[in-house]
Amino acid sequence: MPAALPVGGRRCLLAGMKPLAASVGLLWATCLFAATAAADWQPLWPGDAPGGRRPAAAGEAPQYEAYLPEAGKRSGAAVAIFPGGGYSGLAMGHEGVEYAKWLNARGIVGVVVKYRVSGNDAAGFQFPVPLLDARRAIRVIRSLAKEWGVDPAKVGVMGVMILAWKSSKL
Repeated sequence: MPAALPVGGRRCLLAGMKPLAASVGLLWATCLFAATAAADWQPLWPGDAPGGRRPAAAGEAPQYEAYLPEAGKRSGAAVAIFPGGGYSGLAMGHEGVEYAKWLNARGIVGVVVKYRVSGNDAAGFQFPVPLLDARRAIRVIRSLAKEWGVDPAKVGVMGVMILAWKSSKL
């Protein structure tokens, strides 16, 4: 039996279980990280993406990842999610994956889009390059609508920061 520690005149048996709780928490966090780290990213464009002054390097290539709700819970809607990042990177976790999971809980397909941005002007990934990637993402979602159980007329967009205003142009 774990050692009991006095708490307010009583003995608390849970205090001795902190290492177990920490281990369970670490295991849970590891599984959660592994699930998001093993993302099934797909290329957004066939071959090299258009625009830009140079081809996208390995870490810059535009991609998407679809988060599909359970088949019986799908609403027929999808949302393309464009994370923010201040024109130099993308906040994929809290402005991408977390939004997709929130949408999934409501029966909506969430598609996180990794579009081209760069703080380096030499890359040429400034406007309209992110908009080209956004438009392509909408076409990809509509082309996969039947496979994903989505009505092509029910595809929305959600942008944070850089693509928030550009989303209105789609």
